[in-house]
Amino acid sequence: IAHSEAEIQAAGGDETRLPAKSIWWQGNEYMPWPCIIDGIESSTSGRDAQPSLKVANIDASITALCLYYDDLVQAKVTIHDTLAKYLDARNFPEGNARADPTQEKRKVFFIDAKSEETNEAIEFTLASPMDLQGIMIPTRQLHSICTWCIRNKYRSGDGCDYTGQRYFDNNNTPVTDPALDVCNGTLSACKLRFGEDNELPFGGFPGTSLIRS
Repeated sequence: IAHSEAEIQAAGGDETRLPAKSIWWQGNEYMPWPCIIDGIESSTSGRDAQPSLKVANIDASITALCLYYDDLVQAKVTIHDTLAKYLDARNFPEGNARADPTQEKRKVFFIDAKSEETNEAIEFTLASPMDLQGIMIPTRQLHSICTWCIRNKYRSGDGCDYTGQRYFDNNNTPVTDPALDVCNGTLSACKLRFGEDNELPFGGFPGTSLIRS
């Protein structure tokens, strides 16, 4: 979020003296914290991407969290990808008529391991929800669970193009908070969002659940 002219003038014209601002998205405040994430591209080998997340270890605060919470293993990492024009109105002094909390691509990972630690930063290896359980789904395997959900492409526009405002948690229970919206990859979850009689972009093969080996 850019600083206003008044804020820059109050800092003597030197914007570098001003701290970074928080970003408000879907009613939640995201405070500035130096971090780098690499390797979120999808793989064609049957596994999802396994990114790395490096977080600044300011005042050894991340070290303390690692000590207290077992290196943060299995902690959830959610990436919200949106455009500035859709951010909450409270980010802007004059508001934002185009604010739209549904306009995002969301990816979810979990911390699999702490890979490096220094006084300056700590790096973690991330895993998809499926990889964390040691499950590998080959590309377009016949499976009753939606391929787009397995690949973290819910609401991405790449396979799953859902942009509606019907929100449900992992148990298909309606919720009002977009941050709690999770698709569990079932045909029922798809119908709840798009409508029972509408065309669905469901990426699974429901009939396979009837097959017995």
